[in-house]
Amino acid sequence: MPDRTRVGLRTVPLREPAFRTFLAGHFVSLLGDQLYFVALPWTALRLGASPGAVGALLAAAAVPRAVLMLGGGVLADRFGGRRVMLGSDVLRAVVMAVAAVTAFSGVLGLPGLFVLVIVFGAVEAVFQPALTTMLPHLLPPESLPAGNGLRTLALRFAQFAGPPLSGTLIGFGVGWVFAANAVTFLVSVLALRVVPVAPPAPGKERPRFTEQLTAGLRYARGNRTLARLLLFAILVNLGSGGPINVGLPLLAHAEGWGVAGLALMMAALGAGATVGAALLGFGLLPGAGTGVLMIAMSTGQALLSVVVGLSLPLPVVVADLAGLGFFLTVAGSSAMSLVQANTDKPMLGRVGSLMSFAIVGLMPVTYAVCGWAAGWSGVRAVLLAGGVLQVVTVVWAMFSAPLRRASVTGDRIPEADADR
Repeated sequence: MPDRTRVGLRTVPLREPAFRTFLAGHFVSLLGDQLYFVALPWTALRLGASPGAVGALLAAAAVPRAVLMLGGGVLADRFGGRRVMLGSDVLRAVVMAVAAVTAFSGVLGLPGLFVLVIVFGAVEAVFQPALTTMLPHLLPPESLPAGNGLRTLALRFAQFAGPPLSGTLIGFGVGWVFAANAVTFLVSVLALRVVPVAPPAPGKERPRFTEQLTAGLRYARGNRTLARLLLFAILVNLGSGGPINVGLPLLAHAEGWGVAGLALMMAALGAGATVGAALLGFGLLPGAGTGVLMIAMSTGQALLSVVVGLSLPLPVVVADLAGLGFFLTVAGSSAMSLVQANTDKPMLGRVGSLMSFAIVGLMPVTYAVCGWAAGWSGVRAVLLAGGVLQVVTVVWAMFSAPLRRASVTGDRIPEADADR
């Protein structure tokens, strides 16, 4: 166990050597992911792909990740999240190295690119649930909000630095992007190898894979606090992820704001998210790790999501999106921390896979539905509908005792006390 340095009642995550090592390796890996995802559509276009083929390529990358994600949770609980992350990083490094060699040799065609994204997506599917198991093993419950905030902050920095770096490497040849991504996975492996997380104790008899999967689903459904947290996260994400990511480019086009307007909107959203992650990560938000803060931040997120759908000038929309990014990040990190703290360690992988499926796995379907709906009823209707769904979800949460009382440190609510 790490030597915990406390300030007040909280452990400062960055004072934990194990957490620092994990975060450093994870940041490098996130940076490599940004290099890869930026290079994919550009590489496809240079290989002669049509816009429809580029969309199919991105879908091919997302489908295996969504389909296999729940199974990844079983593997994380069976073998340990750290082991699964190590295996995934090694395999992804190999895949990227092969891609780099084929790119350098000039034999990487469009079919090979499809094979690459499918294999990479399948291996990544087992990584995401394993990732959710790490922080509860490295930090005490009261420090999970700060730890998740710092992890989100690392993601934001990677998203800021990755695209220009990827563009520079593409100028020398896409093979350099794949090679650099392979190196980032090896850095992550070196960091994970020294992180002190023990594997699960071997049982006398190991259940079958399907039995473990269904046991995880029963566990999540049977814990009232956990079941409501997962449902809350799914509904809020459905109302925000698809409408915002699909709606903002369509809104910029419909209003004649162009690429410059879209860049301003995305920059404002990212800036707000960065501020929220920093405040959480450095313990500057009162009430962190409580259901009350999660609901309050989700309320702000829901209201500002509705505002985006109104007919407003660009400066007002930009200011609104800065606030939306802040609320969205704090609410999302709070929900993740509460799920981790309210889950028994042997179930972290399977419950984490449900959370990851809600946030990441459902995204391709959400994007498709929002794109179709925007073509049928207009982009503002989609943005307003997403905001309304979030408002309804927040109102339900306000009347849900398990969600209001949820805490990373508090006792779990007895079944008899829930939702009177």
